[in-house]
Formats: sequence, C-alpha cells, structure tokens
Amino acid sequence: MNAHPRLDDRDRDVLERVLMELPAHIRSKGQANYGPGAIPDYGPMERLVAEVRSFSACLKLDGGILSIICPPELNIVAHELWIDDVSVAGTSVIFSATGINRQPMTITIGRSLLDQLVSDVGLSALKGRHLEVLLPANATAGPHRILHPNQIEWLN
Repeated sequence: MNAHPRLDDRDRDVLERVLMELPAHIRSKGQANYGPGAIPDYGPMERLVAEVRSFSACLKLDGGILSIICPPELNIVAHELWIDDVSVAGTSVIFSATGINRQPMTITIGRSLLDQLVSDVGLSALKGRHLEVLLPANATAGPHRILHPNQIEWLN
C-alpha cells in the first residue's frame, strides 16, 4: 500500500501499519477497498475528467437558457492567470487578471458561484491569487463569463 507522497517516511509507515492491521472485512472491495500493492494508474480517469471539464467552457447562457455550444474545431485550454484586481457589478464579481503570457484578461463570475468555490475568503483576499480558467485557446481580453465551477481551478 502506498500512502500520500507528502507524508514523511515515519508518518507514512505508521499510517500504513495501522491501515493494514485493520480486519480484512473492513479492507475488502465492498468496504474501504484497499490493500497492499501498487497504486492503480489513474491517468485515463484524469484525462477523462479534464475532457469533461473542458466542455464546461462551451456553456452559453442566453436569456435564461443554458446550452452547450462546442464546435469540433474549438480548442479549449487552461489559461493561467493572476488576479490583479477584484470588483463587484451587481451580482457579478469581475477579476482583472494577467495571463502567463502577460496579456490582460477580464473574468466575470456570479457571486453565488464564486461563493461555492471560495466561500471562506473575502473578495480582497483574491487579489494576487493564481488560477486556471478553461476558455477557448484563442480567447481575447474578454470579458469571459464563468458559468460552471469546473471552468475555474484555484492554484493557490
């Protein structure tokens, strides 16, 4: 059994011993489903999750109707951004950000959606944060509206 890689060796050994000493019925496939051996390759699952996340960048909200418009030629990528400024306009929060390529980009997200993603942080604390936003590869300065929580991932 392999434990979390960020644990130091002593903690990892203690955790492994404690878990492996639990009764077999608790470790069985029908219960916790763990045991000795190599960690399975989750690469294919991670790729599938990334592909599903990319579809969220194709969500369009038009007059209260949510649709997925994702032409086959559309290339969705993760844009790395740093938040330079945060402002509020009605029920939306606006991020003025700079990309890894030093290009400015404006991101708009509904306050209720933002609260789902970072409920324990005030708006002023978002300044300077590093994030990834799923948008078309050729995305311009924007504004770009975030409609789904999978479109944004906080990196710090």
